Amino acid sequence: MLRLRSIVILLLFLIISAAYAKRVVPNNTSVSIFTQSGPSLQIILPVNADPLEREVAQDCARVLQYMSGHIFTVINESKRQQSAGIYIGKTSLADDLKITDLLKDRDGFLVRTDGDRLILSGLIPEATAFAVNWFLQKYGGVRWYLPTELGEHIPKKTSWRLPIIDEVVTPDFLSRGFGGIKVEGSEVWMRRNLLRERFAFHHNIHRVIRPQDYEEHPEWFPIVNGMRYQPKGPNDSMYQPDLTYKGVVKQVAKTAAIHFEENPNAVSFSLGLNDNIRFGDTALSSALVNPTTFFRNRPDYSNYVFNFMNEAAQELSITHSEKYLGCLAYFWWENTPTFPVEPKVLPYLTADRSQWYDPAFKKEDEALIQRWTNLGPEIVGLYDYYYGWPYAVPRIFFSLEADSLKYAYKTGVQAFYAEAYPFWGLDGPKLWLAAQMLWDTDQSSEKLLNEYYVNYFQEAAKPMRRFFEKCETQWMKQSRPARWLKYYKDENQVILFPAKICIRLRRFLDDALSNAKTSIVKNRVELVSEAFRLTELLVEFHNAKIVLAQKRIDSVQDIQSLQDELIDYWSSKKKLKNHIQRLKQSQSLHQSLPYFDYLFTSDPVNRLLLSALEWANCNQQLDEVALLLLQIANNESIVEHIDNIVALQNYFKNRSLARELLINSNLEISIASGIDETALYPNKWKLKIRPAESVRISLSQNAARNSEMGLEVRGSHVSLIYQIVPVQPGKSYLFTSWQKGLVSPVSKSALTVRWQDRQSNYTDLHSTDRLPYGNLQNWTRLAVLAKAPDNVYYSYLILKINNQEPNDYVWIDDLSVLELPAQ
Repeated sequence: MLRLRSIVILLLFLIISAAYAKRVVPNNTSVSIFTQSGPSLQIILPVNADPLEREVAQDCARVLQYMSGHIFTVINESKRQQSAGIYIGKTSLADDLKITDLLKDRDGFLVRTDGDRLILSGLIPEATAFAVNWFLQKYGGVRWYLPTELGEHIPKKTSWRLPIIDEVVTPDFLSRGFGGIKVEGSEVWMRRNLLRERFAFHHNIHRVIRPQDYEEHPEWFPIVNGMRYQPKGPNDSMYQPDLTYKGVVKQVAKTAAIHFEENPNAVSFSLGLNDNIRFGDTALSSALVNPTTFFRNRPDYSNYVFNFMNEAAQELSITHSEKYLGCLAYFWWENTPTFPVEPKVLPYLTADRSQWYDPAFKKEDEALIQRWTNLGPEIVGLYDYYYGWPYAVPRIFFSLEADSLKYAYKTGVQAFYAEAYPFWGLDGPKLWLAAQMLWDTDQSSEKLLNEYYVNYFQEAAKPMRRFFEKCETQWMKQSRPARWLKYYKDENQVILFPAKICIRLRRFLDDALSNAKTSIVKNRVELVSEAFRLTELLVEFHNAKIVLAQKRIDSVQDIQSLQDELIDYWSSKKKLKNHIQRLKQSQSLHQSLPYFDYLFTSDPVNRLLLSALEWANCNQQLDEVALLLLQIANNESIVEHIDNIVALQNYFKNRSLARELLINSNLEISIASGIDETALYPNKWKLKIRPAESVRISLSQNAARNSEMGLEVRGSHVSLIYQIVPVQPGKSYLFTSWQKGLVSPVSKSALTVRWQDRQSNYTDLHSTDRLPYGNLQNWTRLAVLAKAPDNVYYSYLILKINNQEPNDYVWIDDLSVLELPAQ
């Protein structure tokens, strides 16, 4: 009897299992989406569909209509509906198939054919959107290369029958994000390319230890140079809290806990430090940073920062042990600390991996990534810099994108973010390639790029491939060593694209335009062509500027040639400015581009005007030369230079009335540096030197121009040498400095003038003259001539010496701020 009962139970189990299997196992037949005569399926949504599910369903219907020429309807699922259709989202059918049991990651999804049904479903609406877009791309050949319709590629089909599909799909990188993509349709473009940020990690601690907290908790703020730092207003983030103070640890953990209580679906809370190096100086912090060590030529504060991150994670774990604290491994705290890091600390490793063209830097960065993934955090992210703006030249490094992403994923990195700010005409393939690799690093970047050229540029594919490949070659062959954000906001970036290379690249674009047969392809090529025109005009402008910057006035022939050189310079500057304006107005994808103002901040014209009029005065030709220069400036409508010519002419006629405002202008009076006991600094001058292992700044007899001492600067990362002088609104002032040395294109030595009101607020107005790059063995006088704006009472003469290469040096002497006589 017992044996019979067992048999019956077994039979019942087999019957039930068979019925269940029949219900959940896919029916192994292919699915027809449409035929030549019309749609085979409707698009079916859950009754209570999420707005995003509904939006993506409508977009799917639009794509299928374009592909087939037939209208697809979107309907709500009726109760227990099992009819033919494309089931999107958490439908009853998806519930019956227990799809959620198959999905382990929130961005993962299932794509399955089941008889005459296609199921596209994820755990959350965002994942369902990925399912739809991934399906259209993999099986339909649809692509979204750029935002807007210009970047959309939808193949036409007379019919579409699917193979049997049963795929659970998850991304390689859990979090995939780009910053600075602001054009209309950019959010949709990112979603279509399966991008989604899941972790919080950006600069954020100023929103936790807030400026307004100072009144009640001054002890939370750092002691800087012996004084407690008091924020200057509610938006001040130029400080780091005292990371060794236990009250700060408890406050950040408390704030994070409140955030998670209010946002239970949040995975992480951002504890990224502020974007500065104003750390406190206490006994505890000194113990963590001394003796001073360096990483990548910068002080290494990683022990200090990640000791704090560990303590914060431990405190948070008391109430929220499953949550993460996101942060940045950035700048002075980029290196791994000398101790393990808590599992729930989620660091993003900041580096400019476009610099992997330098084998030494690539090897160093790979080792750093490996160390971080072995140090203890459960999740490690990469933070990269894929700009785009503010670069005005093609910044193309396809192979380095692929190399770095493949290496990172293989090593255990699970998250990625890049500052992008795309200049879409040049950066389209770069961002699309990265988006594809972030989802699936096994893909071949060569195959992906080949597809991009063929699908996007179609009949113009061959010359456009040659254009982008040559652009990448130019980036990869630049000089070493690598440098973080090399040429960022620096017009010298044009040396990567000399005129002869621009001519060659323009031929590729001309060939592509000739090959373009359809309006869509023509528009795509023109988007690139107009963007690259900015590069060409910048090269033209830069070359004209170099001619002026290197010119010396020693004869009447020099004065005569100056006329043509000034006209060339001003003409090229005007063309460049006009093109930037036209770019923003004519191309929707370029409308959100900020202006390239930094291209025009440095101007050598005042230097040449001063030299020309000084020569003319010495040779009794002052009025004649001044008249010639005024005629040129009038013809070119350069109003500020007309005023400056008149001011200089008046100065040379009334030189004795000019008044020197600087103290110790010839740098002869010295003091001990206070930093390096072997160094002497110029008295009455202020120096702000960003610490670097290589930096050496001191008064030296070798650097003297006329008298005993001059200032020598070597190995500077960022150094400011300045003096503040009182000025009167409306009066004209001449700022000068004599300099010479070895200056590489990536480094910068400049004289800059800034203005300040009585409340210590800076105006937006500032002027700069920059030392040209090269081996400059003759002294060069930098000059800025400007009228003090209304409501300003102080002016800063600032010497900026940044990004010096290992062999660079600058000698500086004989500075001046002259208040010119009234006209």
